[in-house]
Amino acid sequence: MIKYTEKDRKDMLRKELKQYIVTFGEMTPEELNEVHRWVKKGNSVHDNPCYLADEDGRVMDYITAIRINDDMCDNPEKYNFIA
Repeated sequence: MIKYTEKDRKDMLRKELKQYIVTFGEMTPEELNEVHRWVKKGNSVHDNPCYLADEDGRVMDYITAIRINDDMCDNPEKYNFIA
């Protein structure tokens, strides 16, 4: 069994963040700062604090989930919420 140190985990998360920034596409400076803070707290860019998932049940990445969450708050009429 391979044991990973906290340093290994942080290094992996930083590497994951760099790749995410390159491949994600455009993001605002505010989004970039938010995703950096999210990763610095020990989270993956492939997770999100809202626990949002797509139609297939896959957890959304951080920026996509934040954008959708913001849109749901600003435009609730676009979404079919179950009361």
